[in-house]
Amino acid sequence: MSELLHTKRGLILGALNEQSLAWHVAQRCHEEGAQIVLSNTETALKLGNLHQLADSIGSLVVPCDVT
Repeated sequence: MSELLHTKRGLILGALNEQSLAWHVAQRCHEEGAQIVLSNTETALKLGNLHQLADSIGSLVVPCDVT
């Protein structure tokens, strides 16, 4: 593991569960040293496992209102 992104911060939208591409992008960015904030719609937050990902990478989850 390198520290390629150790000074970077990012917002990742759309991670829902372990099958989501955004889920794996968030994990990889974290492994490379980035600080990540996760976001998705209120409905997706209720249906998915985003809080599980947030706990594993030490991230904040912010609901996204697209209306």
